[in-house]
Amino acid sequence: MDKITFDGKQYPCRMTMGALRRYKQIEGEDISKMNGDVAKVGTLLYCCIASASSADGVMFDVDIDDFADRVTVQQVGEFAKVLNDTGKAKKKTGKP
Repeated sequence: MDKITFDGKQYPCRMTMGALRRYKQIEGEDISKMNGDVAKVGTLLYCCIASASSADGVMFDVDIDDFADRVTVQQVGEFAKVLNDTGKAKKKTGKP
């Protein structure tokens, strides 16, 4: 997932070290502890957008609560599917 439409605008969205750091700061734990919790997946989605936007010089001035109020469960579910499919591909090939 390279881009996501949020609140009518397209934003970059990808897993970065910055996203992992943001997630850990917000949730107080590593993403390995998510265990399919949809709220935590939503937090990770927020972190991926915030980090990728920062890296690409795209303004993303939404805080985590405003994001949660406006992101749909469907968008979070699609993101979770991408994460799950990516994890399966890595396990199958053994490559990142």
